[in-house]
Amino acid sequence: MLSLVSRPRNEVWQGLLVLFLPLLVGLAFVALDPFYYPFLLILLLLGGFAVYSLVKPGPFLFLILFSCSLGGLLRNLGSVSLFSTDLSLSGLIFVMSAAIVLLNLALNPGSIRIRWIYLPLILFAAWVALCWVVSPNRGQGGKDFLFYATPVLVLVFLDRVIRKEEFAWMWRLEKFLFFLSFLPSVLFVILLAMGGSFFSRRGLEGVLGPRTISLFLLVMLSHAVAALRYSPHSRLRRVAGIAVFLSAGTIFATLSRTAGILSLILIAFLWIRPHRKRDLIKAAIAVLVIFAFLILNVSLVRERFQHQDAGRNFDLWQGLDTAGRNNFWPATLQHALQRPLTGWGPGNSRFLLGDKFPTGNGKGYHPHNEYLQVLHDLGLIGLVLVVTGYLLLLWELRRRWESFHLRQRNRAAQWNLAALLSLAVIVGSALTDNTFHYGFVLWPAFTLVATALSFSPAAGQEPDRNSP
Repeated sequence: MLSLVSRPRNEVWQGLLVLFLPLLVGLAFVALDPFYYPFLLILLLLGGFAVYSLVKPGPFLFLILFSCSLGGLLRNLGSVSLFSTDLSLSGLIFVMSAAIVLLNLALNPGSIRIRWIYLPLILFAAWVALCWVVSPNRGQGGKDFLFYATPVLVLVFLDRVIRKEEFAWMWRLEKFLFFLSFLPSVLFVILLAMGGSFFSRRGLEGVLGPRTISLFLLVMLSHAVAALRYSPHSRLRRVAGIAVFLSAGTIFATLSRTAGILSLILIAFLWIRPHRKRDLIKAAIAVLVIFAFLILNVSLVRERFQHQDAGRNFDLWQGLDTAGRNNFWPATLQHALQRPLTGWGPGNSRFLLGDKFPTGNGKGYHPHNEYLQVLHDLGLIGLVLVVTGYLLLLWELRRRWESFHLRQRNRAAQWNLAALLSLAVIVGSALTDNTFHYGFVLWPAFTLVATALSFSPAAGQEPDRNSP
């Protein structure tokens, strides 16, 4: 790992910031045109939260994770225009969170430790920044840079939090994640009773944003499945079992197609053994059989996969509802191949699809496939870097899970399995959605990854100090 700058120097810079930032902002309010006041307020807010995250990094992270659980509700409360780009309220929160962590690390460089396995994602973030600088569409590009940099920022930031709080961190985090697993399900029930949510042929809908919540709950389901399998405490296993039931039930109720399939795969890991390849084959067959049964025998599921006017006879190819992907993907790929190496710049795929498929509100679509979006916006260089980064992390987590499982280090196996599954959720859902831009998925998933990587493979059987 790499460590930078001594701690006394960090404390000097932090003290100077706390002393002079309010003074500089106050002078700017007096000297500058009122047009710049909103930007100064944003700067002051970012600086204040950055200082708070230096002093209380654990509570700051929990605030972000709590915002993730309400991501669906926040996305539907409206949007704001900032620096020539539109952001939902949840998007604004997660963009600002990434900026705060970036400031935090800049103000505390002595705490930075970089694992070699982070390097492809670091290079990817650097490539996004370079493409952003030379792109004419810098408004969208800045937002994309902060989203693409979020995994590395969370990993480096969490490394300092975990080192500061040690084993007590894992127990507090586990309790908080269980709470976040229950929260969306409880909110859905309350909103159903109040009329804020309702059932349609597209599943459970309403103000809470079912697709958003289903993706967030996949990460919570990853954690709950691992806890149910490995936790040594009966009380925790009961809580984990309830979390699995509520998370999976809410996901199925939303009738989210990608999330529903992924949830079946996650549940299968209650029985899959890492050193038995046949378990994976059996689980894949079981998931396919269950999926086929649901398609053929449950009308709600069948209707969710077909066009509204497809009729009663379901044809997988003729009646399949792709939500526009059959148009978005070819258009994005054809345009990407005109500049395959370096791409068209961050955010430009939205403008391409917005021009080809205009909407009434004047906004463009994302391609509903992150790999196509990266290829179009950042070229083959960006695609190779991001795919390499995620595959390296998946390989490392899978290797560590198998090692800890075979040595019966159950707590380490639990956290590494949870991290592996949550990362697989990102990689899998990115095939049909915009997951690399979803802070409400990235923050909890990479929180699990950072926690899993904190276990030393060389250590012996660790004491269960994070017990209830």
